[in-house]
Amino acid sequence: MTRVDYRDVVEVAAVALTEDRLLHGTFELCAVGDLNRHDVAALMSHALGRTVAVAALSFDAWTRQVKVSHDQDQLAPLKSMYDWYDAHELLGNALTLRAVLGREPRTLLSYFQELAKQPTPDQGHSSTRAIERHPCRSSSNAATICNRSAD
Repeated sequence: MTRVDYRDVVEVAAVALTEDRLLHGTFELCAVGDLNRHDVAALMSHALGRTVAVAALSFDAWTRQVKVSHDQDQLAPLKSMYDWYDAHELLGNALTLRAVLGREPRTLLSYFQELAKQPTPDQGHSSTRAIERHPCRSSSNAATICNRSAD
């Protein structure tokens, strides 16, 4: 999956709202990398200095855990979409984001390193939360298009 730091998306939005150079354009905003959940866990492990385990949830288990309020008729298309994403790759590249920003996009590793330095409200030290896989793997997905990668 190709991810993007939303701070980069905000920067592009600011350009779009304050300059004419992006008028009438539609832009796929992606950062560098095609990362599956194992790659993401490895980056988190590197940033935290400890091993981060990967867990997988079925769609049904995920809906129970997050207490989705939709009925089965509403969930069916959502499940179909997640199943399709799990079977296919939707990838992007950083060319457009790099061109609009005029610099390299932020990386997922640098984001995790920033988070690892921040104290948690309850503990007062760096975060060490485990990673859990959402069926859509949607955290930090590419903007405009939800890019995914099978792992």
